[in-house]
Amino acid sequence: MDKFNIGIELLYQLPIKAKQHLNIDTSLIPYSILITVIRHSIRNENLSVKSLFSQLPYSVMGVRHHFNRLIDSGWVELKESESDKRIKIIVPSEKLHSRINLLIDDLSLVANYENLRR
Repeated sequence: MDKFNIGIELLYQLPIKAKQHLNIDTSLIPYSILITVIRHSIRNENLSVKSLFSQLPYSVMGVRHHFNRLIDSGWVELKESESDKRIKIIVPSEKLHSRINLLIDDLSLVANYENLRR
């Protein structure tokens, strides 16, 4: 199977696996929030609440609703900025780190399986 077909299979499997590991419903907003938070974290970049809301292509109301649910269910955490106590920095929880690792492992298995089918 060529690179294109493997890529298509991964794109097909991504929402299925994301729902399984990240408890994502039909909305893409929670997925976008979680991926943005973890992406900033692995790059050692601070992500403020205000910055997150402005980066995502969804309504502030929609993002706020899902963001609050993700905080309440332990996916992300807030901490005070060291430079300005008024600014809240979003950090991934241990739960998010472990589930992202499981998701990546699962997608790697899909890619390896598709490579073996060549």
